[in-house]
Amino acid sequence: STWYHIWEIAKADGTKAGLLSTSATSPTMPSGYTYKAYLGAVYNNSSNNFITMRQIDNKVVTMLEQVLIGGTAISWTAIDLANFIPPTAKKVTGVTDAVNIASSYSHAFTSSLNPRIGDVFLTCPPGIFVSMPLSQVILTPQTIFYKVPNSSTYCTVSVSGWEY
Repeated sequence: STWYHIWEIAKADGTKAGLLSTSATSPTMPSGYTYKAYLGAVYNNSSNNFITMRQIDNKVVTMLEQVLIGGTAISWTAIDLANFIPPTAKKVTGVTDAVNIASSYSHAFTSSLNPRIGDVFLTCPPGIFVSMPLSQVILTPQTIFYKVPNSSTYCTVSVSGWEY
């Protein structure tokens, strides 16, 4: 259960190589390698398998993973994404589902405990089940916050990738 950061490294003579490191900032460089460029990260799960992912530029797509099932918090509550997005992620992407029995909005997401422009507020009519894309900026590493308006509402969140 470890995030490995992917680096391209090089020597002064132009020799290049790839490097996996547990460090997102200061990888241990092999002898003679002085240059490094951060490329991304990949998760090695508890079964000692790397997750399946595809990265293009700064965007990563993974298998859809549920991170919250039937969330009912009526005040801002953290969703821990440490096993689903790397600490270097700047945005999380995925899907959110909600059932709204009697209120005017179903649920909300924020990047911090102080909601701001760019936060996601999702709406649906009472009595309706909705499924909507989620794209939320990350300010607290590997964490987003959510809440629902009342005890008649619950939501599920699934992560499908991130951006650097």
